[in-house]
Amino acid sequence: MPDIFHQLQIKADVEEVFRAVSTPEGINVWWTNHCDGEPADGSVYELFFAPGYDWRAVVSKCVPNCTFELTMTNADEDWAGLRVGFELVDNDGTVVVKFYNSGWAEANATRAGRCTYACSGAMSSMVRLYRTRIDWPFDLIEPHNQ
Repeated sequence: MPDIFHQLQIKADVEEVFRAVSTPEGINVWWTNHCDGEPADGSVYELFFAPGYDWRAVVSKCVPNCTFELTMTNADEDWAGLRVGFELVDNDGTVVVKFYNSGWAEANATRAGRCTYACSGAMSSMVRLYRTRIDWPFDLIEPHNQ
């Protein structure tokens, strides 16, 4: 299956956006029902989505305020070994967020559609939910698709 990429811009400090994509407190708001881990290379993250979906991942890249990547280690068969990551580019008060979900072993049109839709929904949730929180004051500028 092709890799999934999304790119958007958020009017915020890069430190805020990095916390949103790398800390359990941030991830719990836009992706998981419960998450535990430390944003540091080699740290294990517990990602609980629902009963039967209690997954694990290892931090495979962590450069503060720049890059955060998880490699799925204990997940559904399709997800094992996948990389879910973010690259952040600070652009004078606006952060360009480059999201990727890569390493799919097999092409499957049904799975591709569902996963692309789910990833897009997660990115929208991150922006929408953080815009409404006082301690995470994000303003979505415009989706930036390149």
